[in-house]
Amino acid sequence: MHMEKEVLFKLESEITENSKDGFEDTNEGSNELCISCGEIPCNWDTYGEQIIQDALISFLEEEPEVTTKNNIVRKHCYHRYVYTRYGHLGKGNRIQIPLCVKDKIREQFPEEDDNNYMGHKD
Repeated sequence: MHMEKEVLFKLESEITENSKDGFEDTNEGSNELCISCGEIPCNWDTYGEQIIQDALISFLEEEPEVTTKNNIVRKHCYHRYVYTRYGHLGKGNRIQIPLCVKDKIREQFPEEDDNNYMGHKD
């Protein structure tokens, strides 16, 4: 268990260090309206750090020695954003995630195959 926490901390530090701009180039603490989500502050500023930390904890605590593909982690992050922002939507009820959130999640967990992202499916 102690080893897992060390691995989690190391991976979280690497992601934070490698992608600081993922959190810094937004409107955190400002009165500027985000053109993607229409919120002040931007939804990424409000929920981004929590979403990334939740993904790291979810995938490292369960099987720290297993490498999870980025597309699976991205889907988890999209789901966590929707649940955190709107609560449980119910079967068949979907929303489109704002570009500010989607783009930042993609920056954190890029597609391994030529940026060929699945996109929103109904």
